[in-house]
Amino acid sequence: MCGTTDTLSPSWRSRTEGEIAKLRAEAAAYDAADSARKARTREAQRFVGAPPACLAQAVVLGLPSLDEARRKWGKWAEARDIDTATALADHLENHVLEFADAVGAVIDDATAEAKRREDAWRPIALKIAEWLPKARAALRANERIAELKAAETWWKEASAAIRDERFSPVAERAIAIWKQLRLQSNVDPGGVVLEGTAGRRRVALQVTVDGTARTLS
Repeated sequence: MCGTTDTLSPSWRSRTEGEIAKLRAEAAAYDAADSARKARTREAQRFVGAPPACLAQAVVLGLPSLDEARRKWGKWAEARDIDTATALADHLENHVLEFADAVGAVIDDATAEAKRREDAWRPIALKIAEWLPKARAALRANERIAELKAAETWWKEASAAIRDERFSPVAERAIAIWKQLRLQSNVDPGGVVLEGTAGRRRVALQVTVDGTARTLS
């Protein structure tokens, strides 16, 4: 080539093919290393998330370490936008300890706050737990009140009917005797009934005197 003789010799071909194979092996090794780097980068970034919504929601709790934790978490999350493996490793190494400390402080504060609330709530919870079985029993019993009232009304009406039925012969006999004994009295007997409640029962005489109804007991 270019006026040079014996250049494309068998030995040149052998050296060239060897060099090509070497370069191809190096290129394959580079591609494999680059693929591994990208995979490891993605794997590392998969564990780097944005600050969770619960941190924003927890503002109402007034935890003293919360604001600092949100700032540290935001700084830590910047790793998701770093493409260079070296820069990503440096970022993670430089911020992991302060990030962990900030999150740990929030955990400690949240634990203390939870204990404070539990101490305030526990006595109430114990009282509620003691009251609930009685409340449930009362609700179940309340369902029977209507039935009990209906049964009580029936019993009173039935008792009154039985009482009147048993007293009817006595009342009729009393009226008959009265009519025999009244002679020319202006008192006209109307009926004899029982009044009052059990234990305080009394006999009442219903009469008409000169056209005016009265009850004598």
